[in-house]
Amino acid sequence: MHFDETRLQKKVGKYQFAKSNALTDTTLLAHASEYRTNVSRKYIQLSAGDIKERFNSNDEVCVSTKYDGEGVFLFYNAEEDGPPFLYNAPSGRIRIGLKCLDVAAEKLQQAGIKKALLVGELYHPKVKGKPRPTVSDVITISFTGTAKELNNLTFAAFDAIMIDGQDWRKKANDFKTTWKRLAEVLGDTDKDLAHRVVGNIVTEDQVGELFAKAEKAEEEGVVVRRLDRQDIFKIKPALTIDAAVIGYVEGEFEGKYGVTSLMLGLSGEDGVIREFGRVGSGLTDEERIRLLSELSAEKIDAPVIKTDSDGRPVSFVKPRLIVETAGENLEAENLSGRENLTQTFTYADGKY
Repeated sequence: MHFDETRLQKKVGKYQFAKSNALTDTTLLAHASEYRTNVSRKYIQLSAGDIKERFNSNDEVCVSTKYDGEGVFLFYNAEEDGPPFLYNAPSGRIRIGLKCLDVAAEKLQQAGIKKALLVGELYHPKVKGKPRPTVSDVITISFTGTAKELNNLTFAAFDAIMIDGQDWRKKANDFKTTWKRLAEVLGDTDKDLAHRVVGNIVTEDQVGELFAKAEKAEEEGVVVRRLDRQDIFKIKPALTIDAAVIGYVEGEFEGKYGVTSLMLGLSGEDGVIREFGRVGSGLTDEERIRLLSELSAEKIDAPVIKTDSDGRPVSFVKPRLIVETAGENLEAENLSGRENLTQTFTYADGKY
């Protein structure tokens, strides 16, 4: 057995889930960790404004849908009694008994494949009239989802590590072969619960048009991969969020003195303020100086000691100033697979 069954929690129907440390097969863990290090972590993030500069030739590239799901590895071995399963590295998270795994196994069997290790995305398809599901929805469903939600989880393969004993990592510089093989095995339509990511091989000058279509359809974005080398790009629409300033750091910059970064918070209907993140870029010199004057007048006692990456203290302020911040993504986990957790505060009577 490739995983520790005692760590699995029975959820709904056949579905079982282990949050971490369940994968016992060191070879599978090593393959996945190596893939994350050599491929996943080297993705280049681009904005829409970078497209014309980056992609302006007639060379062919693969452009596919970027799914807002959780990156996973699918292991299938028809010669073993154990079920196909999804796992993560380095966390060792395991999922078995999902309907999408049954569909994937059936397709692999029909293709005559006895053993495979595929790389893909576990995502929840869009529901008409509702916001596009995100990776946080996938994680929530994994823990507490209903049978209907779990049965809708879909696996979209975008790469292969091993198929029937052949090392497909050697085909990294011939991605067109991998792209075609995944379609032959899993199909290329997102109407199925297990499929190859939807996309096409096009010339570079078509990337902008395809990104515009994805943005109009409210997709997360597109992934662009060169066919002859492991150059992979994620292009996403910018995300903007209005957040309250709950703290700031002051210091020197360019020979001047002012605010070097802002600590932001988000508040929901429960009134709890959740630390959202730190922003240090996008401010002009004049704004940094002006903000120091404004925020220092709103300073209050700090409920906890916080510092920036240089060890400078964060000064807490009354949550009165609202700023708009822009980014490319909300990361539910860090590169080590740990959840990104932030502190929460309540604010009353002028103090946190």
